[in-house]
Amino acid sequence: MAFGATFLVVCGLCSHIITNPPQGYIPKGYVSVQAINIKRQYSPKEIIKTKQFYL
Repeated sequence: MAFGATFLVVCGLCSHIITNPPQGYIPKGYVSVQAINIKRQYSPKEIIKTKQFYL
């Protein structure tokens, strides 16, 4: 009970420190959804011909 109460107090106090990032903020290494969707799409016949499928 003591650990739970301490955890609740610490988390409650720390939650007041969190702020939203500024407008337009992009983290380092971010890849947009459009860039992810450009990847090649394989058909089932092509998939079974790849080494990764069997590994």
